[in-house]
Amino acid sequence: MKRYKRSLRRKPENFKTLAKQVSYILKRDYKISLNFEGYDAIMNDIKRIDEVDLNTIYILIKNCSEWSSYLNEVKNILNMYEDLYKCKYEILEYMKTLNEFDKEHLLTGKDRLLTDSFRRRFKILSISDSDLEEELKTKKAVAKEEHKIIKKFINVIESKSRYFEAVFYSLSSTYNKSMYNLHFKFY
Repeated sequence: MKRYKRSLRRKPENFKTLAKQVSYILKRDYKISLNFEGYDAIMNDIKRIDEVDLNTIYILIKNCSEWSSYLNEVKNILNMYEDLYKCKYEILEYMKTLNEFDKEHLLTGKDRLLTDSFRRRFKILSISDSDLEEELKTKKAVAKEEHKIIKKFINVIESKSRYFEAVFYSLSSTYNKSMYNLHFKFY
């Protein structure tokens, strides 16, 4: 009897969906919006490329180079925000630990380690300990999910950037061969 291995391949992440999610997160928290206008157009142009049309190839070479560098810049910026969301998650985890310590040692008022400044910074509105614990748990889960989404998007952007670089070199080679054939080949 043959045994079949389960496929370890993952479903590829959709660039547009992740871009919308990350753009929403960054716009909500930092008033930053990501712009990928023209992405669909260049992808369609790459799919419909014709080796004979040198003008189109030249334009695509320039566009692929620009998209590659743009995506690298976006990746660098997102790395910083990924670190911020990771820190946010770790701070919320620390706040949960402080709350557990306060409950364990029956600390109240000014003696509490989870101070009001922590609560204000992370917009924690709960007053009772049980509500506070639930709110910290949900905020921590949201922060972890946001961090994961940004990290996935960074990986997708990195692969898209490498794709545009590969297309750039491939089109450059095709363009050079076509120009050589056009100028130096005799029929």
